[in-house]
Amino acid sequence: MSDLTYKQLRAQVLAYEKSLGKSAEQIRSQAKIIDDDAKDTGRLADQIAGKSVDPETIGETRDLMKITAGVSEGASEFASAADDTAKQARAAADQAKTSYGGLQEAMDRSNLIGKYDIHADWLTQE
Repeated sequence: MSDLTYKQLRAQVLAYEKSLGKSAEQIRSQAKIIDDDAKDTGRLADQIAGKSVDPETIGETRDLMKITAGVSEGASEFASAADDTAKQARAAADQAKTSYGGLQEAMDRSNLIGKYDIHADWLTQE
C-alpha cells in the first residue's frame, strides 16, 4: 500500500498550485523589467542614430532591442503556461476531493480499529 495518503496528496497538489502561481507572478514581473529594458534600448538606438554613430552600432543596438523584447515575450508566455498549470493542479485537487473526499470523511469519522489496514481494492468494490 502506498505511503501517500489522500490528505497528503491533496495538500501537496494545492501547495504546488500556490507555488506555481507565485512563480508565475515573479516571472511576469521580471518580464516587465526586461520589456522596459528593450524599450530603453530602442530609445538609445534612436538617440545614437541622431548623433551620427556608425550604422553598424545602431543596427546592433536595434538587434539587441529585438532580442530583449523576444526574451520578455517568451517569459510572459512561460508565466501564462505556469498559470494554466496551476489551474490544472487546482482542478486535479478538486476532482480528487469530489471523487475521494466523501470516502476520506467516512474514514475519518469511523471508529473501526485497523481501518487504515483495509486494502484499497475492497473499498472500490460495488
